[in-house]
This record gives sequence, structure tokens and C-alpha cells, in this order.
Amino acid sequence: MNVNDLLTLYDYNYWARDRILGSVANLSHHQISAPATLSYGSLLGNLIHILNAEWIWRLRCQEGGSPTAFLLEGKITNLDTLQRTWEAEEALMRAFLGGLQEEDLSKQIRYKRIKGQEQTNTLWHILLHIVNHGTQHRAEAAALLTEYHQSPGDIDFIIYLRNLDGS
Repeated sequence: MNVNDLLTLYDYNYWARDRILGSVANLSHHQISAPATLSYGSLLGNLIHILNAEWIWRLRCQEGGSPTAFLLEGKITNLDTLQRTWEAEEALMRAFLGGLQEEDLSKQIRYKRIKGQEQTNTLWHILLHIVNHGTQHRAEAAALLTEYHQSPGDIDFIIYLRNLDGS
């Protein structure tokens, strides 16, 4: 793994997120926040979870610690607020990634988990985990969106790459 590979993965991550959010924009507020069989209770809850995870992991990588509570608990109640907050977090994440050197990727990151346990992971493993974690929850969101007849279409990494080269 190198910095350019990670930047490509994060470009994909945000492209796929935007495909999901584009489909979510076609739903009613009731559909977005209705109870669903997703990991975090509703479509909105699922998307907030992805954003919270990105924020927490970025803080761990940059500052070596975790907050004691999620940033967004109860603060995001609609799609517009979610999008604005996520765009701000994306800018912070991209700034962090943009400052990385190749040798940084193998650094051991020590951090405390939300409940206080000490943990250590290699930076590039964490950064890959963030994208992979988002993929899991975007897949859940895509399944629900498809049930609502608002499929985001194919959000696979290879499709993102094909869109880049026009094939």
C-alpha cells in the first residue's frame, strides 16, 4: 500500500458515498428516518454511523485518542445537515491524507478506544479499514434504497475505476 493507492481508495469512498446520498435525496424524510433492518436502526442512522466512524478514526490517527461519545449523536436529523457535516469531515480527512508521506503508512498508531482500552494498529491498516467499513454500511444502505426503488446503481470499486478511464 502506498499514499497514491490510499488516495485512490478515498476518492472511491467519497464517490460511492455520493452515489448513495444522491439516491437518498429522492426519499421522503419519513423513509430516511424510518426504522429499518439496518445495523443502526434507520437509513439516516446507518449513514451517520459511517460518518462518525470516519471522524473517530481520523482523530485516532491524528491525535492518538478517541472521544468519549460520538460526535453526532442526536445532532443530525436530516439529509442536508448530514451532507454538510460529511463534506466538512471529508475536507479534514483529505487534508490529513494529503500530508502523509510513504514512511508514515507503516507507523504504529496508539489510541484509546471509546471505552478507554489502549490499542495499537498500523496506519495504513486503519486507513484501509475506514474505506472497508464504509463499504459494508453503504451496501446495507444500497439494499434499502433498492427496496425503495431508488437504487444507487453499481457502487463497486471497479466501476469507479472504469468511470475514470471512460470504459
